[in-house]
Amino acid sequence: MKVALCLACDDNFIPYTAVAARRIARYAGEKLPILVISDGVCDENKTLARKFCPQIAFVEAGHLFDGRSLPASRNNTRAALLRLFLDEILSDFDRAVYLDSDISPTTDISPLLSMAPEAAPVIAGYD
Repeated sequence: MKVALCLACDDNFIPYTAVAARRIARYAGEKLPILVISDGVCDENKTLARKFCPQIAFVEAGHLFDGRSLPASRNNTRAALLRLFLDEILSDFDRAVYLDSDISPTTDISPLLSMAPEAAPVIAGYD
């Protein structure tokens, strides 16, 4: 089973995303790839983020907004809306775990990768 652990960000939020990814990697019981679904993160920031957390892999997805009108705002950025496209972005994966980039994990979250929804196709946590 191919599983993805992903975060999403734009160039403004990449520092926070890199910190969240590094904390996820630090506590993980096993080495796992962390996909950062990005909207316009510059190459320099991608390089810096990978130096900070080598397990990060970027998937540029800003092109998915071409020809679409979505209600992006200051509090609900295009990067935050990328989660709506995970089925397209991660079509090669069997399961995906999406986490907001403003988290600060204090424990291993890899058990989330093995959770299987029973009654619905989505499992969500209350914030």
